[in-house]
Amino acid sequence: MKRTAPSQRVHDYIVEKIRSREWAPGDKIPSETELGRLLETSRLSAREALNKLIALGLLIRKHGSGSFVAEMNVGSVIDFVIPLILMEKEDLLSVLEYRLYFETGNIELFMRNPSLETIKELEEHYEKMIQNPYESETFSLEDFYFHRTIARATGNAFIARISELLTNVLINHQAHLNKSIGSNVGLDYHKRILDAIKAGDKELAVLMMRRHIEATIDAVRSTSTSDDHDEGKNSP
Repeated sequence: MKRTAPSQRVHDYIVEKIRSREWAPGDKIPSETELGRLLETSRLSAREALNKLIALGLLIRKHGSGSFVAEMNVGSVIDFVIPLILMEKEDLLSVLEYRLYFETGNIELFMRNPSLETIKELEEHYEKMIQNPYESETFSLEDFYFHRTIARATGNAFIARISELLTNVLINHQAHLNKSIGSNVGLDYHKRILDAIKAGDKELAVLMMRRHIEATIDAVRSTSTSDDHDEGKNSP
């Protein structure tokens, strides 16, 4: 049986509390230390889960006070996200194929007027990816932030929200993928995308984004084929 990652266990616990309305908008949730003690996991794993939920918009962090359930209609968001988090690889490929067009469209809009501030933010996320090539959860989270930054910088609120939903769904799958194929592909393509953005080359930026998603699709298909082969060998 596949074991649930510690950070995912914390994530699922928080989501269920919000989903069941046991924790209402505005409620303060347990601290990282308390969550770690309650769910028998590390503070770092609890922090990873909180960061993902904050990125999605289900939680907000108030400096010096802790994390709180966001003041929003969380039910509809969770009902949409949770089934996607439990996707099989076939469904994951469908979402990635959608992202192939979604992400390339995002960067095309973004390249109309990329600000120096946004480019600096992209550089910071890429630098953290470089610093954490073997930390799958951290690497995937910074990957998420990189794409979310581009989506937000399009200036289109709907695009930004859809991007958060889709990329959050893929975080755990990307972490697993990172463990399977390593971080080289992600680091290579994010650098190419960033270099094209800094050079102001819209066509190259769009092309590199497309190739990045295509490489991810190929990797998922490759791991699916490998898993099927292993299952075949283990069958009686």
